[in-house]
Amino acid sequence: MSLSVPTAWSRRLAAASGPAFVVLVLAGNSLTESVPAPPADLPPGQAALEGLAAGAGDATVQLGLVAEVLAFCSFLVFAAYLADLLRRRGGLRLAGTVAVIAAVLMVAVKLGSATPYLAGLAHHDELSADAALTLVATNGAAFVLCWLPFSLFVWAAAVALRGAGLLGPVGYWAGVLLGVLGVAAMLAGLSDVNTANPVPFLLGLLWVLVTGVRLVLAEPRTTVGIGETGADLDALMK
Repeated sequence: MSLSVPTAWSRRLAAASGPAFVVLVLAGNSLTESVPAPPADLPPGQAALEGLAAGAGDATVQLGLVAEVLAFCSFLVFAAYLADLLRRRGGLRLAGTVAVIAAVLMVAVKLGSATPYLAGLAHHDELSADAALTLVATNGAAFVLCWLPFSLFVWAAAVALRGAGLLGPVGYWAGVLLGVLGVAAMLAGLSDVNTANPVPFLLGLLWVLVTGVRLVLAEPRTTVGIGETGADLDALMK
């Protein structure tokens, strides 16, 4: 029995959803933040209100929002791909399950936080300065909170992939360390989300990018027997 060529390529495309997530989320964030910043001497509430007003009519911001939604769709596909990959290699144990659940939780937090922000964009002309500040601050706080499930994803994915023989020691220890640092950064940022350190989160994105690219390269390019699917993976990931 053998895998068909479309199945082999579909797995490579699914693996590519990890790098796609990173590219889309960074591009989307850059686009949504592209509007000119309000004058620094404005009160925080008024600055938030003007920021919403500027973003509401900006096509670049709308494009950035679409890119971010696509990014989190890609992240869910990548989590599902990892679950399937680990299942194929007999490695879908506790760590793999935690990675999938953490990915779903991260997307839930981010999409939930987008709701008040989108409402603010749509109804900015009806908001008070205090209400605008609350909506914008909620979105910012959710960004920091999402570091927790994302860090758990990186940590658990590193452990699961290493246990299945699909990740070398460097990638494993990098994932474990970034997972721990991400949780620590989130906890430290709870007291003031405006000063929270995003570096562990950004390095976690880099880990997903590199790991995803390696998985894309490791997946078979042509029809192979089911018993042979691990050969390329073992060669590249160790």
